[in-house]
Amino acid sequence: MQRQERQLITRPKGQGQHCVDRGDPIKSKRNACDMVRLTNGNSPGPGHEITVIIDPGKAAQIFDQPFDASTTLQPGDSLDWTVKATISGTVILRYRTRPDQCVGTDQDDIIISE
Repeated sequence: MQRQERQLITRPKGQGQHCVDRGDPIKSKRNACDMVRLTNGNSPGPGHEITVIIDPGKAAQIFDQPFDASTTLQPGDSLDWTVKATISGTVILRYRTRPDQCVGTDQDDIIISE
């Protein structure tokens, strides 16, 4: 099984605020990606949980069920989404995090093409 992975890490943002460093978007052809995994790369500690939020309608275009619209990851936890056997064209899924991302605005976070 071919897996595309990203590690999410909480960083200080200043004034007691934090943000999530998400790294580069996942871009893959369907034949090179069977699963997408997001991992909370934080060390254990208070305030190090990360919530991942997706649009279930858009996610259904890329991933097999089941998936939740919102999932909270404790440090070291991973979230796995199985990519559908067939993707038509190019499908883009943007996900949000709580705390919010560190750089930029919502972007094309997961891009899978046929």
